[in-house]
Amino acid sequence: MKRRQRSLGRNQRGFVMIALVALLVVGGLYFYLSNLSPEMIQARRQQLTAEALTQAQEALIGYAVRYREEQLKTGTPGVVYGYLPLPDLGSTRNNNQLTDSGCYLKEGCEAYNFLGNGINVTVIGRFPWRTLGTGPLRDAHGECLWYAVSGSHQRNLPDPTRAMNWDTLSQLDVRVANGTAAMVSAIASAHDRPIAVIFSPGPPLAGQDRSASATDNVAECGGNYVASNYLDPAVAANLGGVTNYFSGTNGASGDTSPPNDKALSANSVINRRSDGALWVSNCPPNDPSPCAIVANDTGVTVTSELLFRTLRGSSAFRTDINAMLDRMVGCLRDEIIAAGGSLATPYAKIAGADANTCYGTGMDPLGYYPNYKEMVFVAAPGTVTATVDGVAQSCSGALMFASQRGSGQSRSTTPEKASPANYLEDPTNLTSFTGAGTTFVGPSLFAQVSAGHPAHQDIVRCIPATASMVAAPSALPPGAELSQYDPATRTLTLGRVNVESDQSYGASSLFGCAWIPETRATGSGFRSYFKFNILDPGDGFVFASVDGDRNSASVCGAGEQHLGYSGNNGGANSPILYPKLGIEFDTRRNYRSNLAFSDPVGFDPGGHLSLPLSTSYLNNGRADPNYAGGHMGIVYWGGETAFSAPATAPATPAPHRCSACRLSPGLTPGICNLKPEEDDNVHGQFRRSSRHAAAATQRSGTGHAAFPAGLSPPCRGQARPKPELGADQPGDTHPRRSGARLFGPRRQQPPCPGSHHRQPRRPVRVANHRFDCASGRRYGTGGGTDAGPQQRRLCRRRRRLGTYRQCRRSSRPAPRHILVHQGRHRPSRQPVAAAERRSSRRRQQRHRHRALSPGGQGRRHRQPGPERAANRRWCSAGRG
Repeated sequence: MKRRQRSLGRNQRGFVMIALVALLVVGGLYFYLSNLSPEMIQARRQQLTAEALTQAQEALIGYAVRYREEQLKTGTPGVVYGYLPLPDLGSTRNNNQLTDSGCYLKEGCEAYNFLGNGINVTVIGRFPWRTLGTGPLRDAHGECLWYAVSGSHQRNLPDPTRAMNWDTLSQLDVRVANGTAAMVSAIASAHDRPIAVIFSPGPPLAGQDRSASATDNVAECGGNYVASNYLDPAVAANLGGVTNYFSGTNGASGDTSPPNDKALSANSVINRRSDGALWVSNCPPNDPSPCAIVANDTGVTVTSELLFRTLRGSSAFRTDINAMLDRMVGCLRDEIIAAGGSLATPYAKIAGADANTCYGTGMDPLGYYPNYKEMVFVAAPGTVTATVDGVAQSCSGALMFASQRGSGQSRSTTPEKASPANYLEDPTNLTSFTGAGTTFVGPSLFAQVSAGHPAHQDIVRCIPATASMVAAPSALPPGAELSQYDPATRTLTLGRVNVESDQSYGASSLFGCAWIPETRATGSGFRSYFKFNILDPGDGFVFASVDGDRNSASVCGAGEQHLGYSGNNGGANSPILYPKLGIEFDTRRNYRSNLAFSDPVGFDPGGHLSLPLSTSYLNNGRADPNYAGGHMGIVYWGGETAFSAPATAPATPAPHRCSACRLSPGLTPGICNLKPEEDDNVHGQFRRSSRHAAAATQRSGTGHAAFPAGLSPPCRGQARPKPELGADQPGDTHPRRSGARLFGPRRQQPPCPGSHHRQPRRPVRVANHRFDCASGRRYGTGGGTDAGPQQRRLCRRRRRLGTYRQCRRSSRPAPRHILVHQGRHRPSRQPVAAAERRSSRRRQQRHRHRALSPGGQGRRHRQPGPERAANRRWCSAGRG
């Protein structure tokens, strides 16, 4: 009983403690809430509202920064960055069933278009949170945000006659109260106008009805889409004639074409005194005239400066601007050459029409020229000095891109746009341009804004005094060259009528190359645009990018299947040195057009063998597969040194021909060399697959009888000298040695006559070294060392059982373990050391099996003498 009473007492004390803590928490909370001042509550509300407005502002900036890419996804090319979405006008007015079916009849979606919209119409509605992916954004009073976008920047109806850039003027004005009966503008210049305003509507004022709409979807935000029920003032006259809405349908849109800018008030609470004076927040203290709140909208603006400050951080935008300048320089240099060395108007803004066929709106980057041409100035008197990126250059002219406005510059009116002083910032550039000078200075790239590269920095490009393409020297007579460039039309013509091998022109001279004469720095990539039209199919051409440090604009390869990219043309100029990379446009199938591509070592897709083999060339390994109509392919450089390969063709002359599987008189025994410049653009396979060999064997009916007498085919087990350390090897997969890899060294060869090859079913890992059975040495990563007892036992055992590993033509690195299979028996799962300790009964079984095998000595040692010796040499060379 006493124990129970003590337990009950403890429980009661615990309950009293919990109740006491609860009372303390409630009391403290009541004390805290009761002592919150109205100022603290108002500050918290302002913070919540400001956070929602900031998030909405960032979402709109993100939309403008992604606008060009998003339009490309919908199949609308040629639009630039800077446009903003329309507001949400309600599910009954958005009219977006064709543009965004997933948003149709849903709340929070941007409107597509509506009756009465136009290029100068400013639109006000709810913030399109679903389109922008933010979710419904609310102010501190629980109201969803509203949004107004200037007609100059709304995305649905961009004006083709009005440029969209950082100087595009908005049609909105912001006005504030200053103690008078009229609101005054807060905008210092036309360029400071906001392109959009986001509103927090605040709590309803007298005369505003926020009941739920009977026609629109308002499941999330509630209320309705009548702008005057949310945006102030309820009575237009109460705010000096300024309203945050329009008249007409839902007060959502109106014509704001210049000079009828739409005035908005977005500076939170405004009080109106009885005499009509308007005061921000509260009226002055002890004011005898009564005050009443007439507006409580809080807003945040999106300005052009904020938009393009963010947009300039986008690499895509900067790349587009620089690509436009690149194209203009290329066009102007050819225009100056065609005009005789200078332009008719040497100092002026760029004068090409929007439809200019060289750099107009239809040229890449699409759409940029008509929107940014007013920033481009050209000085082309014939000879100028342009110091670009700190390096002085002699040029035929200079192109300058004016960038954004600097201090004191204005570009809002026609006279202001006609003044170079409102564009060019650098005193040197301005003085030279306006005073017929010849000195210009500036960086070459439109870049991110930094301390050393302000937003208003002039960009300067040198216009070279040469055409944009130059032809390499030709081996053909003057007037017959196969590469011709016309600066007037900017057309490169490859080939010439009646200049062909059947018109008394040597086939070895039918090559031609044309290059952009300037080198480009590596590391940042490049873009190139060109169109081509094939009038008369020839061998084709290659668009190539080569090392500018090792190659000049006078290099060129050989003709025919080389396409001017690979090979040596015989001395008219130098071959193209690696590194190099090209896109091949091949219009002719180089296969069966002559016997050079029909022998067993060529690219033989059908496995067909033809004679004679005397037409087999290593430098003609460019046989094309079976196709119709031409093909494209990536080509690159081959070996950096002479390519050494097993002999594959008859022996006249070196290095192009050499015999297959035999020693060739006058050549390195068993080796055929391929020059580095020949080891490019290789299509065919140096060796054929076993499938082709099997097909050839079946057709011949007598093994390798399809080969001429005295020659033997490529095979496993063929003798090969040990390669020198560091030399290019067949099958070298280093990325700068393409020819070796394209020859396909890992393709399995037909077995040597009389040999029997059996793949093991299970390998036994023996050691972490490659062991040479013939020399008694093992090789690891640290080089050769004397064999240990285990390896010597293994070698003796393999000789006894006739289980030398089949040696293949492989150039793969030495394995880190060797694979052993034991005759026809199932290989052991145990290490060799354990295998040596097997029972005598198992050893007797193996000897009995060997005695029953043909010859009684194991098949491997019954091969013909030369083949056996070759196999031993192959193992000794360390390739087993």
